[in-house]
Amino acid sequence: MEEGFGKDVLSFVKLDKFNRPYIDKNIDFNITHSGDFVLCAVSNKSRIGIDIEEIKDLKIEEFSSILSIEEQKSISAHFSPIDAFFKVWTQKEAIIKANGKGLGIEMSEVIITNDTAECENQTWYLQELKINSNYSSHVAFKRKSEVILKELTINNFL
Repeated sequence: MEEGFGKDVLSFVKLDKFNRPYIDKNIDFNITHSGDFVLCAVSNKSRIGIDIEEIKDLKIEEFSSILSIEEQKSISAHFSPIDAFFKVWTQKEAIIKANGKGLGIEMSEVIITNDTAECENQTWYLQELKINSNYSSHVAFKRKSEVILKELTINNFL
């Protein structure tokens, strides 16, 4: 183990009343992972949430409880229903993570319109992150601002 890298390395991370981690009141961050990717979003201007999902075959009808009737119709009419489903899923997941209550919020109550969403009477902004064609990813933030994506690739890490 590298010097200085031990159990105290994350001692500056705190948890809020919903067990959402934070660093301090001026810096917000969120982490997600799926398949071969780990993403971290950090902001000093806004609450932020991020989600990535590897696109895999699934039975979309099993997720109808998290989708509005309009979302279900839009997904089923899409030329690639699986891609459309994962787009909606990562949008909603990013929103509930940014909000901070996570799965304490019914995903069906997150209403998405284009690149914005309403959740618990709050407006959130969404931006798609084009990481890889086999993944869907979105970042959600409270204040409309520019999102800068930085990528770090580490080969043979383990």
